[in-house]
Amino acid sequence: MKAAVFKEVGKPLVVETVADPVPEASELVMKVSFCGICGTDLHATREGLTTACSGRILGHEYVGEIVEVGREAAGDWKVGDRVCAMPFIACGRCLPCAAGRFFECVNKKVSGVDDQGGFAEFVTIGSRETLLLPDNLDLESAALVEPLAVGIHAVRIADVKAGSRVMVIGAGPIGLTVALWCRFFGAREVVVSEVTKTRADLARKMGATAVIHPELDKGAAGLLQQFAAVAGGPPDVI
Repeated sequence: MKAAVFKEVGKPLVVETVADPVPEASELVMKVSFCGICGTDLHATREGLTTACSGRILGHEYVGEIVEVGREAAGDWKVGDRVCAMPFIACGRCLPCAAGRFFECVNKKVSGVDDQGGFAEFVTIGSRETLLLPDNLDLESAALVEPLAVGIHAVRIADVKAGSRVMVIGAGPIGLTVALWCRFFGAREVVVSEVTKTRADLARKMGATAVIHPELDKGAAGLLQQFAAVAGGPPDVI
């Protein structure tokens, strides 16, 4: 198969022919349709603690179709199913797995970290970690499932309610999804603090009721004053 392979820091990924993935008995093989670029992928190509190994295929925000089903795969998976998947494969044998907390598996393989990822024609995914996509969701849009899931998790943890005043600090990809979900759940004011014009413009398109440009020399107190000025009061959630 063709894959975009990381070679070394400061060099572009190299598209080359590599071996097709060989699934274990409990795994599936996905034919990748789209794969998002996560901040984690960017960090992996830079010098530091998270630098990827040479030869690693990055990418974990993937969607596509199942082309192979392992003989011991959990679930009623069929070739041709349109799916997305968690970015890891759990062992299914450790204590967290036995409790159904597969994301805490002590032996899990993580796509693009210690297992090959989705910047390729095919990738292995876990049968327990795979999710069937609805027929009316196109695959290009479905590639945003992972960052949207991060955003909705943040909004749920923060306990955003209808009528809340919310401040979102930073309009990066996750900040934008947080703003979107806050409006979806009925927040009255969703004010995004952002220094970059292009991201500020995106925030307005994705749910922000207002965008403020932080005055860095005034710190947090100044930011709260700016928020109150546009939202009519202090934030309930930050």
